[in-house]
Amino acid sequence: MIQLLWASGCKEQAFGYEQEAIKKWPDLNIGSCHTEEVLEKFITVNESMARMKDDVRVLQGVNYPVLIRGETGTGKELIANALHGSRGPIVDGQLTKGRFVAINCPSLSVDLMQSTLFGHKKGAFTGAINDKIGAFQYAYKGTLFIDEVGDMPLSMQASLLRALQEKKITPVGSNDEVDIDCRIVCATNKPLEAMVKAGEFRLDLMHRLNTFELHTIPLRERLEDVALLIKKWDKRGGFKLTTGCLLEGNCRELGSLITRWNVLGR
Repeated sequence: MIQLLWASGCKEQAFGYEQEAIKKWPDLNIGSCHTEEVLEKFITVNESMARMKDDVRVLQGVNYPVLIRGETGTGKELIANALHGSRGPIVDGQLTKGRFVAINCPSLSVDLMQSTLFGHKKGAFTGAINDKIGAFQYAYKGTLFIDEVGDMPLSMQASLLRALQEKKITPVGSNDEVDIDCRIVCATNKPLEAMVKAGEFRLDLMHRLNTFELHTIPLRERLEDVALLIKKWDKRGGFKLTTGCLLEGNCRELGSLITRWNVLGR
């Protein structure tokens, strides 16, 4: 990921950088690829997963929020990439499609999350030595993927809701609002409805995020796919799952086990 600092975080500058970046790095493609290329990575004969892939193909062409639900290791970020599709070229001076930008909520403190999402002005806090645009602006005309949104603190949930409703953000340390133009895709492995009842997640934000929902299926509910995945990933041959292995980490855990087998033979 390329980190950039701007003297001002307006979308025109983000667009200007996009033009310059394509000149300097024509192969620049941050986190995005063709929808079908991504969906091919979902090796499955499961009917529910097949329907989910069909839904992705439909939703890829519409600009509405999507909430992806599923356990860890089931490919939520891959689905977000598939929803984004491919970054488009500049045509007649207009950016046709921007970047895929991903942030992970559990890895960020409240203050860092605010700066990461909305950007900040020089001097807004200790260490803010330059103006910096946030993920909302960096994803101009593209997709902002907010992973594990269920871990977002309530104070940040209010800020996110306002950004979604008003299509405007205020960088940290600034009094000026900035227009935003990007698609929002979120993912969570937590039961948001239960969190709403417990006062840990905003009901209005949940309804704003789940305009459309996609659900990934854990491996234990699609055992027919395990053999297919082993056949695809086992380069050494002879890999066998340990008796009683629950694959709680799903495809990520299975992939790690097979990689270990490919390298060490055990």
